[in-house]
This record gives sequence, structure tokens and C-alpha cells, in this order.
Amino acid sequence: MASDAQSKICLDIAVDHRIRKLLKPVPRYATEPSTHVSRLEQEGRSLQLPSAEIQVTAQLAGPPEKGGIAVMLQQPRDNHPFERGLEAVIDDCETLRALEEIFYVVSCGTLDFREDITVVDLLPYVSEKLLRNVDATRLNSAFRTSNATICAKNPDVLLCAGRIMIPPEKRGSVQNPRNLECIGIGERFGRKWPVKAKVRNEEQEYVELYSRTLDDISKSVGDFISTTQGYVDLRNSALSEKCNNANLILRQILRLKELVWQKSEAWKERKNKAALEQAAADTLHFTIRTNDFVKRPATKASTPPPQETPLAATLRQRLDSISKCVTMGQPRKKFELDLHGAANGFLQLAVDIETLLLDLLCKKEAALHPQGQEDLLSEQLSGLTLRSGMGALRA
Repeated sequence: MASDAQSKICLDIAVDHRIRKLLKPVPRYATEPSTHVSRLEQEGRSLQLPSAEIQVTAQLAGPPEKGGIAVMLQQPRDNHPFERGLEAVIDDCETLRALEEIFYVVSCGTLDFREDITVVDLLPYVSEKLLRNVDATRLNSAFRTSNATICAKNPDVLLCAGRIMIPPEKRGSVQNPRNLECIGIGERFGRKWPVKAKVRNEEQEYVELYSRTLDDISKSVGDFISTTQGYVDLRNSALSEKCNNANLILRQILRLKELVWQKSEAWKERKNKAALEQAAADTLHFTIRTNDFVKRPATKASTPPPQETPLAATLRQRLDSISKCVTMGQPRKKFELDLHGAANGFLQLAVDIETLLLDLLCKKEAALHPQGQEDLLSEQLSGLTLRSGMGALRA
């Protein structure tokens, strides 16, 4: 079981405690050489592509060995900075950066994304822009290349994460790539297409969603405090998940603020500022309201105060740090919110809750282990009679 800090956070969310129990280092095994990298290089040269694109594609497809882990993505982006090398391509691509972080976390730091993971596109060398213009012969060649690459690699684990939308006019003349396609998260094989949820990417929508999430967290804290505060109660409260949600919403608001809102028209900029002020006020009211649930009950001077529960102590500390992210702006006397600081506060609260859940689960399993041994011994002795017992003693 991984207990290091590297297993607690992945992709800006707290890792579920049950997953953290499963994380462990990945051993290395000797294997035989594979020709899958040279196949990709040969395809790129036959298309007379730039050497930089061929080289980075081959590096992502390494190592040139059979077995291991392979990831099948969809297709290259239209504007990868191939001429700047592998590091620049990874740093400039959210998908590749996410894969790098995921494999580092799940392997407890023993898997190197650049050296140990094979990344191949379902349509190698065919970007989405190019897909609209190439003929069926080129598409079939790309599909054959990806299929032959995976067969040559013969990975122990293949993660299919790509899905190609073939233009209607080419579907009859292009081979079916579904054997290596992703069917969609939460979907079952046999359905034609996964159902996609549509979310409005507007500032007011995110601020309203954030406000509802804060109310949900506060209510869950109030409900949990009144329970025995055991493992099942804390797990069922979904507090960690809700704190993760608040963290991700704030990060998305910050992203919109940096990329979109500052370039908006004057009237929309005023709406954006008002939305941020509302988020700041909601955050402050949330911390005050939720802190009321975790205050220690008053006691007489002659009696010692009750011992504070681990969750109450965690909540008190994290709520205090989140409240400090709200300040009074000058000269307008309006609330301002440090979006990054508040997001980190909710993330750390989610991490602390998952750590507490892991501790409670381990204690629960440790308590059940002796009981399980007793039940097993009782079952073995249930058919024992005085006569059989004396026979066993004589033996």
C-alpha cells in the first residue's frame, strides 16, 4: 500500500483512499525486442513527413520492447511543437501531461512515462484537420499501421482512449477501427455511441454550481457531526468528493478568468466581477456557517473539555485557511477571493478526509481480522466431539 505524499493527489484531486490502498511499485521484467517503433518510423518516412514529427512519434511509442503498458490515443493534434522535441510536446499537451502524472502516481513513482509507457495514436500522423481531407486509402493505411504497431508491441496492458469520427462519405470505404477504440467512460460494449452531457461554459453557471456545492458540503458536515463519526458514516457522506468538486470548480473559474473573462466586453466584464464577488461572499459565509457545526460544546469549568475528533480538527484548520482567501478589496469595499488559494484549501481538506478514511478503514480491518480468525476456529471446532478429540490427542 502506498502511503507517500505522491499517492494522495492526482490531476488536482484527492485520490480515493480505497485506490490508495491498491497503489504499489511496479516491478521490471526482462523482455524481448519489438519492431513496433520501427514500423511507425517507416510509415512516417513513407509519407515524407518532417523528421522531427517522426522522431517524437517514435519516442512516444517507446520502448522498443514487447509487453508492458500501451495507451492508444485518438490522433495527433494539429499544432504539436514537434520541432522543439519530446519534452516540449508533452508540456504543451494536457492529455500527455495527465498520462505522465497518472502513471507516476499509480506506480508510486516507479514508472517513467517517457521510458516505460508506449503511446500510439489510433490514426498515427493524421490530425483532426487532416482527417477531413485525406482519402480512404490514407485512412486505411493509418488504421493498419496502428493495428500492426499494437500487435508487434503485444502489450500486457492496453488502454484504449481514442475514438474516431469517420466522415459520413468515407465510412463505407474505411475499415472498422472499433476493436481498438474507447467505448466511453461508464459505457458498456454493444452501444453505438456514448451519451455525452452538455454543460454551459459560462461564468454564472460555474459560480452558481460552486454556491450549491458549498451548501452541500456544509449540510454534509452538519449531518455527519450528529453521527457516531465512524468509517461508514464518513464514507457515505461523500465529503471528500464534494470538496474535490469545489476545488475543481474554482480551478475552472480561475482558468476562465485568465483565458476568457479579461478579454470580454465591458458589460460582460462587469457581470464577471459581480460573479467573483458573489463567490467570495459565498465562501466567507460557508466557512462561518460550517465552523458552527464543529465548535466544541461548552462545558463547566470544573470538567475537562471533550476531546476533539480528528475530522473536527481537520475541518477547523482547513476552514480557517479557506476563510483567509477572502479579503475586502479597496476602494470598492467588495469581497475578493483568492481562487487558487481557496481551491488548494478544498483540495487539502479532501486529502485530509481521504487520509482519515484510510486510517479508519485500516483500523476496522485490523479489528475484523482477529474476529475472522475466531470465526474460522469456531467453525473448525463445531464438529469436534469428545471422542474425536481424544483420538486426536492419542495421535
